[in-house]
Amino acid sequence: MESVMKHNGETGELMCYAPAGEEVLRTVEPDFEKAHSISNAVQAAYRKGRILGRLEMQRSIERHMDDLNA
Repeated sequence: MESVMKHNGETGELMCYAPAGEEVLRTVEPDFEKAHSISNAVQAAYRKGRILGRLEMQRSIERHMDDLNA
């Protein structure tokens, strides 16, 4: 799976998804070249499993908290 970048040239908003469909970053970066570099860094981190691991840890914590509040 690859990450996906969406960049709005008018507002400078950058959204990165890794895997596609799962937002991992939303920021404002008006410079497209910098936005592309950020997207490449997100993709590299995803490939190494860092982002996915953090997201799974977050999901696990949220499930645990939901169980406590049930």
